[in-house]
Amino acid sequence: MRACRGRLDYLLLADSFLVLDLGSGGPRVITDEREVAARRVCSGPLDGVPRGTPEYDRIRDSCVESLRARRNQPGGYWIAKDDPHAAEEAVTGSQPLHDLDGLALLSNGASRIVSPYGLTDWPGVLELLGASGPTEIIRRVREAEARTAGDPDARLPDDATVAHCTQLPRSEP
Repeated sequence: MRACRGRLDYLLLADSFLVLDLGSGGPRVITDEREVAARRVCSGPLDGVPRGTPEYDRIRDSCVESLRARRNQPGGYWIAKDDPHAAEEAVTGSQPLHDLDGLALLSNGASRIVSPYGLTDWPGVLELLGASGPTEIIRRVREAEARTAGDPDARLPDDATVAHCTQLPRSEP
């Protein structure tokens, strides 16, 4: 993200969520949906297969490989840690700064507070950040991960990073 000429410019890849606080207009959430779409397609073969069976484990392994094969490929999804050129494929945009009361940037690990854990919604994320800061988001996600740890499809803990900004530049220097 950068603030320039009265606008907030952003660039997002697969594993980040930008939450723009539009005040009374509520939050606007921007993310790169391509990884989610690829995951949905790649996990299709698991539909109807009983969890905890050798067949399920075999198919899940195949699904994981199929998803990895789509990483940083046309028609797939893009992650910069594997290829800095992925930035050329990023979701980009701009928002007038005067429209914003603040913003938050969350890694996919931190965004789990909304989905899949359903502990709050995006307006709730902004409220929680305002009241308790990023540490509380991460604490709640880690608690949810710990509660589901025994489930065969439990998500492994992932990076959980939150940047919250409420002091935005309003005029050019």
